[in-house]
Amino acid sequence: MRGERRYLVSAVTQQLDGHAAQIGGLLAAMRGSNATVVEDAAFHELQAIPSTSLISRSMIRVAPTAGGRLECVIDTTPLGIPPRTIRSSQ
Repeated sequence: MRGERRYLVSAVTQQLDGHAAQIGGLLAAMRGSNATVVEDAAFHELQAIPSTSLISRSMIRVAPTAGGRLECVIDTTPLGIPPRTIRSSQ
């Protein structure tokens, strides 16, 4: 069980790390767009390789920050992993 948990955490972390820069760029490029459209685009990016298919669309939320940029919160707490916040690259 412990080894499986380590594998799960590693796989999801690698997926998020592997797509963080692309999602950051996407957030910058889509600033001003409807949040649902940006969330769909972030989910689509996360489905590209490397992908575990463990992250569902409902785990993704996009919102503006106080500075007017966008940030994407990927709530992986259902998997027992702390949520990850990705901010726009610009």
